[in-house]
Amino acid sequence: MPSLLVLVAGIAGCGPRPGTDASVIVEDDAPAPSDSDGDGLCDDTELSRGTDPRNADTDGDGFSDLVEIHVLGDALMVDSPDRDDLVVLPTDRLQTTSVALTYTVRGEGGSYVGGFSARPRPLGDTTTANDFFLRATAVAGTPPANVGLVEEERFVGVVGRTLFTYQLDFEYRDDALIDCMRAYPFTYLVKLEDGSIVGAQSRILLVAPRGMTPGNGPWCGVGACF
Repeated sequence: MPSLLVLVAGIAGCGPRPGTDASVIVEDDAPAPSDSDGDGLCDDTELSRGTDPRNADTDGDGFSDLVEIHVLGDALMVDSPDRDDLVVLPTDRLQTTSVALTYTVRGEGGSYVGGFSARPRPLGDTTTANDFFLRATAVAGTPPANVGLVEEERFVGVVGRTLFTYQLDFEYRDDALIDCMRAYPFTYLVKLEDGSIVGAQSRILLVAPRGMTPGNGPWCGVGACF
């Protein structure tokens, strides 16, 4: 008959290892999430969002489901995003691109200032549109007689109904060329001198190899699916 000491040792050997919680089951061999279409969205995520896990571009608009859901917001509308909202920056060293934005205000003698705001790009990409942003310039107020002074990003002494024109410049500064597309959303705000917002426009900076456009080229991957 085994000694009591042996029985106790056997029972102890079947229990949890020191420092572990018996209520936690560790599954070292758990399968990785499935991404059938390879777009960076896990199949479970696609099913919960209503996109097709076997089609990387469910609505067929040239933007991958991953880009639309995590950057633009809607992967089921074929006319979203609007192509007119794209600002294309080729991935050539020191290549630049510009976009003009207009805002209409009704001035009462105050000053207005513009401000660039890069929206964060999720999924671990620490790059934003701010990394490519070069400058913004207040170009003109129309009619000119309504504006006392135009300087940098400011319109000073504005009276009456006035159209502001701003120019935003971007530059690709990286030495490394990429062979896929990336999208970075941004917003340009116009505020009164008291900080109140009087205008806001959002655009998408498309950083892509020259000649590559949505629907005519791949989107950059993200590694494991989300």
